[in-house]
Amino acid sequence: MNKLLSAGFTRLKKDKVFWMSVLLMAGLGIYISISNYSFSQTYGQTVVLDSNIFSHILLVPIVFSVFCSLFIGTEYSDGTIRNKIVVGHTRRAIYLANLIVCTAAYSLHMKPHISALESLCLDSSSQTYGRYCCLHCAPPGYA
Repeated sequence: MNKLLSAGFTRLKKDKVFWMSVLLMAGLGIYISISNYSFSQTYGQTVVLDSNIFSHILLVPIVFSVFCSLFIGTEYSDGTIRNKIVVGHTRRAIYLANLIVCTAAYSLHMKPHISALESLCLDSSSQTYGRYCCLHCAPPGYA
């Protein structure tokens, strides 16, 4: 099982589709933060960053399902699943290792997105910049 996980994480580290999707999620976090800031400056309304963390809820399953299907599908098309079975690994161990690697990849997809949202908190000492609230700050009127 350790060898399967090691091989899976090595493949994950070298996979270009994974890194492109991580960059896409980070870019999405930056875009959402900047667009919400410009919205708050234009219309004078408070935009709480807590509500923006779940703004990606529709895009992440799509991006992640494409990644997982490409990541696991290459094992089938290249014949490495057959080689793993021939070496002596059980199907259960192979599928469990793929599940663990894909779950770790999902958490790695989310980290840049949430970090991008948090890093664009413009002034955390005064809790707001203009009328834009940070993730760990209480919105005006709720403090």
